[in-house]
Amino acid sequence: MGYALTALVILALFHLVYESILAPSFRTHLRLELFALRDELRKLKINRRSSFDDRHFSYLQDAVNSLIAFGHGFDGAMLAAVENEFRRDRQFRDKVESRSRVLDDCLVSEAKAIRQKSVGVAARLLLVNSGALFVLVAPCVLCMIGIKEARSRLRTVASLSEHEIRKISGPSSTETALT
Repeated sequence: MGYALTALVILALFHLVYESILAPSFRTHLRLELFALRDELRKLKINRRSSFDDRHFSYLQDAVNSLIAFGHGFDGAMLAAVENEFRRDRQFRDKVESRSRVLDDCLVSEAKAIRQKSVGVAARLLLVNSGALFVLVAPCVLCMIGIKEARSRLRTVASLSEHEIRKISGPSSTETALT
């Protein structure tokens, strides 16, 4: 009984340190990476105005902006909500898959690199926000759906716009506090 109590206290302390010190600093670092990617994207649009399609630019900027705005909530629950919305709303699924295809079909190599980096940041945000639970659950999920399918789903979720994320997640606590 004493060992179990000691283990729970140590686990609680670890959780406290992780959620109050480590995770916020990791999120801040990832958010700064996203700001840098957005700046790089805008610079690319200025320099390659004619060869970089406005639609590709707009979609990629929306995707990066939504990761900046909702990075703190990018976790397994959000992935489950997106998956549920995909199954429920065919129009939503078609719209998001179309956006993802447009982002993946961009011919500007620098924009593709920015897309890849933003998806990588999304994966790290998922890891940071899910904490230790992700480490325990991830192997099971990867075995069930496969690594290729997991990457595909993450790329799709990382291409959502702020409006689409707000639709899925509902009003945030700051929005409800303002009303």
